[in-house]
This record gives sequence, C-alpha cells and structure tokens, in this order.
Amino acid sequence: MEFFVRDNDNTDNNLDDGVSALLYSDFITKTFLSSAFGSPSKKVFKSRLVFATPTTEGGASSNTATASLLTDHAPSWETLQEQLLATPTGSRWYQDDLNREKGERPPHADALLRRFPAKDEHVDDNTKDPQPDETDNNDANVRVTLYRDHAGWCPYCQKVWLYLELKGIPYRVQKVPMNAYGDKPAWFTRKVDGGKLPAVELDGILHVESLDIIHLLEETFPEYGPAMIPSDNDDNSNRKMTELLELELELQRAWFSLVFYPTEGEALQKSNQTFLETLARVDNALKSTDGPWFLGANAPSLVDIQYITQMERILPSVLYWKGLDLRQNNNTQVLFPHLEAWLLAFESIPAYRASRSDYYTHIMVIPSQNGPGYMIPHAKKIANQISGLEGSWSLPLNLRDDFLEPFPELNKDSNRDNPCHEAAYKVIKNHAKVVEFACRGAGEQGRPSFHAELADPYAEANEDFRQAVDVSLRHVTHALICGGTDGSNDNTFVVESPAAMILDAARKDLSGKAGNDELRENWEAYPDDDDPTLTYYWNYETGDVTWTPPTKQLDTCLAYLRDRVGVPRDMGPAAAMSLRAHLNWVIDILREQDSK
Repeated sequence: MEFFVRDNDNTDNNLDDGVSALLYSDFITKTFLSSAFGSPSKKVFKSRLVFATPTTEGGASSNTATASLLTDHAPSWETLQEQLLATPTGSRWYQDDLNREKGERPPHADALLRRFPAKDEHVDDNTKDPQPDETDNNDANVRVTLYRDHAGWCPYCQKVWLYLELKGIPYRVQKVPMNAYGDKPAWFTRKVDGGKLPAVELDGILHVESLDIIHLLEETFPEYGPAMIPSDNDDNSNRKMTELLELELELQRAWFSLVFYPTEGEALQKSNQTFLETLARVDNALKSTDGPWFLGANAPSLVDIQYITQMERILPSVLYWKGLDLRQNNNTQVLFPHLEAWLLAFESIPAYRASRSDYYTHIMVIPSQNGPGYMIPHAKKIANQISGLEGSWSLPLNLRDDFLEPFPELNKDSNRDNPCHEAAYKVIKNHAKVVEFACRGAGEQGRPSFHAELADPYAEANEDFRQAVDVSLRHVTHALICGGTDGSNDNTFVVESPAAMILDAARKDLSGKAGNDELRENWEAYPDDDDPTLTYYWNYETGDVTWTPPTKQLDTCLAYLRDRVGVPRDMGPAAAMSLRAHLNWVIDILREQDSK
C-alpha cells in the first residue's frame, strides 16, 4: 500500500502550510489595545490576557537548553501509519481522502473539488451525503470556482460555501489568505479588484459580494434544489425574508454593542438587555414556523444561512467576553429553545459540520476582524476554560461534560470518528511540514506582521530542533492512536490519559528536556496578581504579553503548534481539542524537574 505520509506542495489544508501561523497567543494585538487604551502598559495587557497555557511558579525545567539529538523510543511514522489504518477511523479517513480527490463525499474543508448527483437524479435534500456511485463526473458541469479564505474564518465565504453544498451545485475551490493573516497572491489581486473574499467565477466571469453571488447562483441553477430564495410571486415569503434579514442586522448591531464597545454599569446592562431581547425576537420568529427553519420549508433557506454564519460567532464571543451561555449544554438552562432546535438541525447536516469552527478558533480570530472584545470579571473563568487555562486542555478529557461547547460530530446518530484518530491521521499525513512548522516556536519572527499578532507566515523555523520535535510528535501521535475508543460507544466522548507503557517510553526520551528557561531578548517574567503560582511574560519593547514562556526551546515549539491548531482548517473541533491536550501531555513531560 502506498505510504500516505508525504510532502505535497499543492495541498493547502495542512497544519503547516504557508499561512498556518494564524492563531495568536496574546488576547488582543498591541495594535488594538493601543488604539483602545492609549499607550500600552504591562497592567493593561495583563488584565486582558486570559489564554495560552500558563507556567506554574518556577517556570519550566531548569535543565540546560538543548536542541541536541534525543534518544528515540517512539514508533516510526511508518509504524504509526500502519497502526492508524488498522482502526475504523483511520481506514475511513484514508478512503474519504481518495474520494475527495475525485470530488466525491463527504464534504470537508480539505476538498478542492465537489461533485454531486447528476441533475436528472437530483434530490431536494442535500443535508445527507450522496453515494459515490451517484456522483456526476462530467467536468463540463463544474462551472463554478469558489475563492474562499484558507482557514475557514470568513463568515461571508462560509455563507457561499454552505449554499453550494446545500444546493448541490458542483464547484472547485481556490483558497486565498485573508488580510488578517497573510498576503494575497498577486494572481488573485490581479483577478479580483481589491482582493475581495469571497469571489465566485461562473463560466469564466468573476462575481463578488456573498449575497449577490447567492442570488446569481440561484437564478443560474434553478434545477438544483432545494430552492433557497422564495420565487418572485411568493409575496408572503419574500416579505418575511426581508423582515428576517432586517432582524439579523439588528441582532448583529446588538452583538457588536454588547461585546465590542467598552461599556460598563448601566450602559452595559442596557446593551445586554437589548441583545437578549433581540435574540428573543429571533426565537419567536422560529417558533412561528412548522419546522426548524426560518421560512418553514423542509430545508434551510438563504435566511438560515445568513443567520447561522453570524450565530456561530455570536455564541462563543458572548460566552467568552460576557459569560452568556446561550446553548443547552453542561446542564445549563435553555434560554431560547427554538433557536436551540434550529442550531441542532444545522449541526445534523454534514456540510455545515464541515465548515463549522470551534469556540477557541473563533475567539482567537474575532479581534482581528471585529476589533477587541471587552471582558467582564464574571466571564473570566469561562474564558480560561475556552482558552486552555487551568487544566482545561489536559488529559483525561470528557468532551461531553467538561466543556460548554457542543461537539455535534460525536452525537450517537452520526457516523462517529474517534477524534484522537482523526487528529493522528492529519498529523501523520503531513508530519514533515508539521514538524517544520512547530520548529518556528524556537525560530525567528517573520516580516511583515499581520493583524492576527502571531499570524506569521514568514517565520523561520529553527532547524536545530527538528529531530527533537519529530520525536516529541511521534510520541504525541502514538498516544493519540492508542487512546480513545473505536467510536462505537459512549466512551467516544472521553479521551483517556495514555497508558503506562506509552508514558514510560515518552519519559525515556523527553522527561526534563524542555530547556533552560532562558527568555528571549526584551522579555521579563511577572507573577500573576490573582494567582501568584502563575507567571505571565511582558515584552517591555513591544508591549506584548503572554502566558507561554517566550523562549527558544523544545516545549516552546510544541506550545507554538498547540496554540495554532485551527478549526476547520486543520481538523474537526473534537479532534483539535484532543490534539491540544496531547501536546500539553508531552509539554508536561518535558517540564518535569527530574528525568525518569
């Protein structure tokens, strides 16, 4: 069997592609904070910093910094591949990759070509995946090319992406960086005025603006279903659509006023009340329909797509910055039951799950697009959990009970993958580039910089750490493969700590090998005011602040990778959480004071 671990310069869906340095480890960029608060100060930054794993008092191991060769008791990448492909999830992902190359099922952020059943066999329900033998393989029917952002951050790109999937219109994908995290290539800026995303090329003619694109595609492909926009002679539905889209704008304004304006006291209470009242109106609008969708049909409409791309971002942001949990999760009260039913209906659709991000990724992304969010003290504990603080990204993980975020890919009625095995698959498939990417953590920052502070596509990897990072990641991957379950029972929600044999092998190579804890130039360490056992780090030249020690050593490389695992670009939400926790498991071993 061909070994699928390979370098592929044409893939742009890897953990380690040229724009993968997307998520930043500081709460808000210094640009945003300086504009919001004037000249940066250590206190201002520290008071708003809530994520990236903190070190305890004393920091990392005091052993001598090393980029030298480590002992190697980890399985080889070839052995890890054999172990993974022997699992149901590994073999299914391998077959899905082969299908994706032909444009077949299932929908996924990696797919660069999507085909659907031929027009004369088309069904009205594209919420289920077509079988491969139903796919229309005629290239002449692929008339659409979607230009969308690399990482799956852009809500407007997601809107068109989801529309094409639900309609079943064949299309190709070209991925382009957003301004927040990279430079757009010259060929794209020559093609698209202003480099706008999303863009769609239909029969060789370029179109921009997401709503205009959707209206154009609806007119061009009426034979593909379901209908997403009411017909011109349906006055009632058109009037309702207009009212609902106006309500969505009100919701967006209320969200911005609550989260992104620095209000407090009575002004904050008023913003909170306005936001909840607007959401109640949305909930009532859903209550008035026969089914879960806004216009009452048996499938989502343009209105639903418009709302879901905003609600997906509203949910984590109001939870993180304002402590508002709007979902039925972790035994919390259902504030908006009809909205919850609508969200669950979307989360049952494979195409939506393929485009959906996780809470952590959204929280890292939103400030670079909308400006800084303003946190209330009540929200800090929740924000810490989302951000991986206070042990929330530690093994064992209970993905159902320990997180406010739902993981719909693990529901009983879905064809569940083992999230650990999904993460292992993506790391093994791209391991050479993942290793190189992680080595940036001990390398040099690139230029120019971008709004997402550690979005650093031009960073230079420190090649001295390649072997040590490679050994570390093979231990991580081995633990991922041997952890979890086969996806056939409720324990899929529980990600256990690695077995003693795996732990012992990792300790032989890694225990106490983090480095000497020497900080980079211009950085100083400070005890946390609220918890003196925690340490944060302040750059007195740039004003940057982080919980992660700004060092050039092995544990820094793995933390650099951990903080930049993005959804949906790299893997699904549950898989991403599993990988982050396993990276922390190895980081803890590296920071052990005494070698075992």
